[in-house]
Amino acid sequence: MMLTGLVTTVNADELSLENRLKEFNQPTVIASVSNKASSQPAVVKTAVKKKTVRSSRLKRACYQSSASAIRKTAQSFQPYISANSRRYAVDEALIISVITAESCFRQTARSHKGAQGLMQLIPATAKRFGVRDAYKPAQNIQGGTRYLRFLMKRFSGNMRYAIAAYNAGEGAVDRYGGIPPYRETQEYVKRVMGVYSRLKGTPEAAPVLSRDATVKQAVLARSSTQKKRGYFIKPDYKWKRKPGKAVRVSRTYQAPKPRVVAQKVCRDTTSRTIRRTTDLIKRTKLWRRHYTVTKSVPLSTIARSTGVSLHELLRLNRGISRLAVKTGRKVLVWQCSVH
Repeated sequence: MMLTGLVTTVNADELSLENRLKEFNQPTVIASVSNKASSQPAVVKTAVKKKTVRSSRLKRACYQSSASAIRKTAQSFQPYISANSRRYAVDEALIISVITAESCFRQTARSHKGAQGLMQLIPATAKRFGVRDAYKPAQNIQGGTRYLRFLMKRFSGNMRYAIAAYNAGEGAVDRYGGIPPYRETQEYVKRVMGVYSRLKGTPEAAPVLSRDATVKQAVLARSSTQKKRGYFIKPDYKWKRKPGKAVRVSRTYQAPKPRVVAQKVCRDTTSRTIRRTTDLIKRTKLWRRHYTVTKSVPLSTIARSTGVSLHELLRLNRGISRLAVKTGRKVLVWQCSVH
């Protein structure tokens, strides 16, 4: 009987409210400890990830690398670069600079606009310069170098204009008379010229000023070099003395007449390009050929299509606009007169 009472008292103690609360609270403490223990490696993992992200952010861009690093990267494509540089008379440093700014020597690169390969040739440009597969380094570098030679010749050796045209097209450079005011193009010119100056070992050239700023600087420089002449204003007339009285003769400006080739009999021009692109107007003693503008274009485009120099067109057509010739205007290209 005593043992039975002892067992019943022990069971009663175990089933008491205080013991049951202890048992209920004990798993939560263990769970919290286990959660703390399991959370420690997760914190370590996130710290490692943050470090890798920071290191990737601090990585230098390709066009910001040193000249030795860029030349080391270009070693695998150096035979193609050297061969095309000699063939098309384009500086090796310029080719390497364009490749660095365009694709960072990734031959499988492709832009969102469809440009392909090392020198990022768009399909139209690749077809224009005979490139069948733009992802092959040999063909891509050959087509890009030919395009650079064409642009350097087009803009009379102005490297900045040629680089801007490589990015935005030669039409945009003609339209704005220089580097277009596109943020992407201006940044692109800075990148290429920065790499080119590092490869050549020369300091970077001064930034290109706009036409208004250049004219303003030229005027200020000229005014600083000229001597001050006081407040005297030179008159726009001169005095001619005649017998008996003085007569004031005005010096108004008269535009010079266009030069006319004097011949006995007018004959048509020998240029096939002019005959093909212009219309002939015959009169008794004057033959003229006019180019009819169908779409508003710069005067340089008319000069290229007719084969007549820009200076000659400006001489024959006084007051014509260089940037945009209006649609429907007849531009005088050639003339012959009989005296």
